[in-house]
Amino acid sequence: MNRTNTKKALHSLCFTLFLACFFMVSSYAQTSRITGVIRSTEGETLPGVNIKVKGSNNGTITDGSGSFSIDAKAGDVLSLSYIGFLTKEVTVGQSANLGNIQLATDNVTLQEVAVVSIGYGTTTKKDLTGAVSSVRAADIKQGSLATFDQALQGRAAGVVVNTNSGQPGGGVSIQIRGVATLGGAEPLYVVDGIFYGGDDNGRIYTGGTPVTNPLASLNPSDIESVDILKDASATAIYGSRGSNGVVIVTTKRGAAGAPKLNFDASYGVQQLPYYMPVMNLQEFAVFRNERVRMIGGTYTPEFADPSILGEGTNWQKEIFNDAPVQNYNLNLSGGDDRNKYLISAGYFDQDGIATNSNFKRYSSRINFDNKTLSWLKLGTSVSMSRVTENINNQSGNLISFAIRQSPDIAARNGDGTYGGPYDANFPLSGGNPLAIAEISLNQRKRNEFYGNFYSDILFSKDLTLRSEVNGNFNSGNIYTFTPTYKFGVVENLVSSATRGNTNGTGLTYRNYLSYVHTFAQKLDVNATAGHEATSSVYEYVNAGASNLLTNNISELNQGDATKATSSSGKGHYAIESYFARFNLTFDNKYLLTATVRNDGSSNFAQDKRWNFNSAFGFAWRVSEESFMKESNVNLKLRLGYGTLNNQNITSYAYGSKLSTVQTGNFGTTVLISNLANPDLTWEKTQTSNIGIDLGLFKDRIRLTADAYLKKTEGLLQTLPLALYSGTSVGYATGALGAPAYNLGAIDNKGFEFTLNTENIKSKDFNWNTTLTLSRNKNKVTGLVTNNTIIPTYIGTTIVAQTSVGNSIAEFYGYEMDGIYKDAADLQNSARPAGSNGEILPVNPENVWIGDVKFKDRDGNGIIDEKDRTYLGSPMPKFQFGINNAFRYKAFELTLFFNGNYGNKIFNNLKRENEDPGSNFGMLKSVADFARIGLLDPAGSATDVNNVYLINEGTTVPRVTNANVNNNGRPSTRFIEDGSYLRLKSAVLGYNLPWNLIQKAKMSYLKVFTNVQNVFTITNYTGYDPEVGSAAQSALSAGIDYGRYPSSRTFTLGLSAGF
Repeated sequence: MNRTNTKKALHSLCFTLFLACFFMVSSYAQTSRITGVIRSTEGETLPGVNIKVKGSNNGTITDGSGSFSIDAKAGDVLSLSYIGFLTKEVTVGQSANLGNIQLATDNVTLQEVAVVSIGYGTTTKKDLTGAVSSVRAADIKQGSLATFDQALQGRAAGVVVNTNSGQPGGGVSIQIRGVATLGGAEPLYVVDGIFYGGDDNGRIYTGGTPVTNPLASLNPSDIESVDILKDASATAIYGSRGSNGVVIVTTKRGAAGAPKLNFDASYGVQQLPYYMPVMNLQEFAVFRNERVRMIGGTYTPEFADPSILGEGTNWQKEIFNDAPVQNYNLNLSGGDDRNKYLISAGYFDQDGIATNSNFKRYSSRINFDNKTLSWLKLGTSVSMSRVTENINNQSGNLISFAIRQSPDIAARNGDGTYGGPYDANFPLSGGNPLAIAEISLNQRKRNEFYGNFYSDILFSKDLTLRSEVNGNFNSGNIYTFTPTYKFGVVENLVSSATRGNTNGTGLTYRNYLSYVHTFAQKLDVNATAGHEATSSVYEYVNAGASNLLTNNISELNQGDATKATSSSGKGHYAIESYFARFNLTFDNKYLLTATVRNDGSSNFAQDKRWNFNSAFGFAWRVSEESFMKESNVNLKLRLGYGTLNNQNITSYAYGSKLSTVQTGNFGTTVLISNLANPDLTWEKTQTSNIGIDLGLFKDRIRLTADAYLKKTEGLLQTLPLALYSGTSVGYATGALGAPAYNLGAIDNKGFEFTLNTENIKSKDFNWNTTLTLSRNKNKVTGLVTNNTIIPTYIGTTIVAQTSVGNSIAEFYGYEMDGIYKDAADLQNSARPAGSNGEILPVNPENVWIGDVKFKDRDGNGIIDEKDRTYLGSPMPKFQFGINNAFRYKAFELTLFFNGNYGNKIFNNLKRENEDPGSNFGMLKSVADFARIGLLDPAGSATDVNNVYLINEGTTVPRVTNANVNNNGRPSTRFIEDGSYLRLKSAVLGYNLPWNLIQKAKMSYLKVFTNVQNVFTITNYTGYDPEVGSAAQSALSAGIDYGRYPSSRTFTLGLSAGF
């Protein structure tokens, strides 16, 4: 019995062991090698993604191409995790290849770990104590833009951006938290550690105003991110160079992994969005006939019957045409643990909508990082570019010319030659706007090289020494040529040509130590200390010739040697600095940043040369406190204060410069050209900032808001003196230029916020919105005296003034109070006074019905200079941007709006072309000039009691030869509201499916269409309410001389990765 049981037990045990072995073999037989590729929702491969079989210790990471392989069996769950992305679980099926797996962005985590450049290092967004705004590559790529600065508009709170010109490659005016200086108010640009901007760096400088955009050589496609430092806590590390804010540009670099090839291409067509309403030929003929009837002159026989005339020539449609723009970019990147590289090349070609304007750029870049030794890292960033620009609208001349020329002149004659004025009584200089644009030359060429070379020496895991040498080398040429010509009765008998050449070199040597350590797992220390020295040299030469032998050759040696001209010059400056920054974080809750920098500048006398900058910032992560842990709210409060200095003035401004003058008896002599001021010193700005970073509902709603106060003293500017002091505008025998001086103070205060919302977030459909708003109030609080003014002129006429109690360069003039409509109106209203101080009489040769009536502000019954007042500021009260991004499956739609509110524009184009006393072509509004009727048709037209204004409500004065009333003086008639709302860009894209593109060995393929400047809502009557400022000077902001209008652009393009 026992033996039988034992035998049965043995049989059972063997059977059980057999089954166990069977199932073990079966189990191992079901395990296989699982492969796949992990990408972002935008199609980019993700290296370093952690992959783990759930419930086991089996795991791996993706390689540089996003690929992975792992042993797993059907039914296993793979957990995929990556910083900045939502964790995803994937169940293994029967197929061993999982194909492409997409990870969605985790905005909560991404916001916290987003890397921000802060100068001489980086940090994460959660560790910031200062005010910093960031713009990413995706925002910059939305349009086919020649320069990246155009993409900043409306995307960064506290940063007011206005396009100065629609000219291809034209620059913008950028003001970070207002204008705190009377000199150049542009921020410092830093690209991969290299300083951009300034007369010696990227601009063509020939002794006058720099005329090119220094950022135009930088290819926007190379940019990875743009970080804008706004308050003193953020900018103090750059000292005086960062007093107007800092824009840090980081370009793309290679990453470990298989080589990746990316190609972008786009082609677009540009159009003029709006034509100014001008008189056609019939309307012009009617007006000219009326004008002759009223004030005399010679009738034009061709205008005898206007009804038989056609439309005539619309000169705007002659000089403005549809124009192409094309952009191609190619980059190759990759590497391994030791070497990483990126090589890029770009070609951008934009024809302007105005005839004979063009911008062309060839660019290339090499970024390389090497870590041959565990303690040594080397790298470089090198860029080269060649830029060619054809410019034909200097100071608005061409556009104003096109409006002024009359419609009775043909652009081209029947035989193809250029038309011109046929009536010697009305010969407008130049004769033919189209011809002048086509046959004249105004070209700039420049070659630029920027290079940064660095080494990182790791002394320990906490201590690193970084050494950098970077420089810029640029050369440029200017070519101008005006040939002889004859267009109808207008003739130019003397041709002229000029050549200019400039060369600039800037070098920077930088060494700094970085120490990062955590003490007791509570206190994080990140400290930086270093030294920097920069020197820059530029030189230029100009030459000119006239009366050249032929129009076919414009070389200077073809001109009249006795009338040749030449000039040259050079300049240099140097700055040396010592700096340190300490970032302390305690318990992940309390953050402190302290920054100091000592700058020494050659722009000041030796005893004024050095100046100290300092700032601190404090932040409290309230959401890390125990009482906030369960609130699901992300909250950080920030506070900052600092003192910065500004050295923005020309070299050797503290001394007396020498100039040469040709004299009849003594030949070439040397004169002192300006008064010296050895006491000249730095501008000083004190900045306070308070801010909040708030995230709600797992950061689906994110708000960053700041309020600030900037107080600047010791403004650097040429001292405004009366002419009797011996100073003079231009050259006068024995005159000395006024000295440079610290002459006043400015306050800027305001607030700004950025609001990001994830409105809808689902598997197939996402909708995100970003709103930015900036408000700044600018006020001059002091000048030499409280009565000192700094005027802004058009010709010899003051149109704006800077004075105590107002903002910089507020428009200044008279308030228009209507049009004199009858005798009673003239009798009961103030009138101008003559040179003898007596009120001008009432008659058609002096002041008459139909003249402009100005407001008598002082109530003395006389209109004189004392009745002028401030008419509004060119600075907007608000600037805003609204971006909506939609994604439905593979489709993407982005709509970006931007605008200004509350700024004024001086419409000088209207002032020049709404003059009924002119003999030439003009705006259509002139047809509503003040018409005078007679109460008694049989009575006298010179009897004021018999005359009245027919068309009450008109703002255009009467036709008169005398214009003793000076109807065109600067007044509210030419001041217009510059507020606008613009759909800046609309982009529609489609990402092609993986199963199609992978057959072509592609990692992604996106096609898109883009429309720039879709529409603009505004009350401004000029071409474009976005006027900007001439030569980026705050003193000339908001004056429309005939701004080259921004084009509406339709673009098709694709982006592909291999």
